[in-house]
Amino acid sequence: MAILRNSYVALLRTTPGSDDADSGPIRLVPTDGDPTEDSAQRIFGFVFAEQQGAGTVQAEVLASFGDGLWAIFGRRTLNADGQHFMGFEDIGAIPPYVRCRVSAAPPEGSEVKPNFVVAFRFASNAPFRGEPANVPVILERVATDNVFPSDNEGNNQPPPEGG
Repeated sequence: MAILRNSYVALLRTTPGSDDADSGPIRLVPTDGDPTEDSAQRIFGFVFAEQQGAGTVQAEVLASFGDGLWAIFGRRTLNADGQHFMGFEDIGAIPPYVRCRVSAAPPEGSEVKPNFVVAFRFASNAPFRGEPANVPVILERVATDNVFPSDNEGNNQPPPEGG
């Protein structure tokens, strides 16, 4: 078991509110003088959100390589007062730029959004740091299917000879 002595808080709202929350782009980088091999470093993602009121609250975790293309690799929607979720996962590999955003929407026929609290943190068994980054948002997509089939169908076919 790894003791997660190092962490970085990317987004924290402890006072309930209905305004959208966004961590902005964060760059994860190793700490200077880090003796841990990259392959031995384990990074965990921790997300907590709780809804207060009727409507929906949606949390998304996005990642990018810095080129303006963002992949939504985690999304969770709450839709009831008092509903909450907590995620804590070992992330095997992650692009260097990450962001978390949470938004609220009112129930049908109302203009009152639910309040929410949220925490988004990275934790690791080895030193690292997060720093704000300036990465544009050109395109955001969530995967609709496995884009790298394991059975050598579709995109994994070798290119035709001569082309």
